[in-house]
Amino acid sequence: MIEFLKSVHGKLMVAVTIIAAFTIYLTFNFFINLSSFAVAVTKAIISLILFWLFDRYGMNQIDTVEELKKGNTSYAIFMLALAVIIAAAIIGS
Repeated sequence: MIEFLKSVHGKLMVAVTIIAAFTIYLTFNFFINLSSFAVAVTKAIISLILFWLFDRYGMNQIDTVEELKKGNTSYAIFMLALAVIIAAAIIGS
């Protein structure tokens, strides 16, 4: 976990999550008309983090960039399907 927080991706994800949480707090307390936008942005951030985590740890034996450079469309379609599933789960909640 410490190695993850030392990486650029880890720092970026923590920073974006803190900004999203602060935005939700700010809009729910002071700008209630904009709260749905803040929640939608936070859900998008959560889906991107989940997608990255699955690609990093769930598919750790496959180099995503290399597969896409080789033109492996089946891998690209699989990753697209995963993104759609995560997006549908986030939107439906």
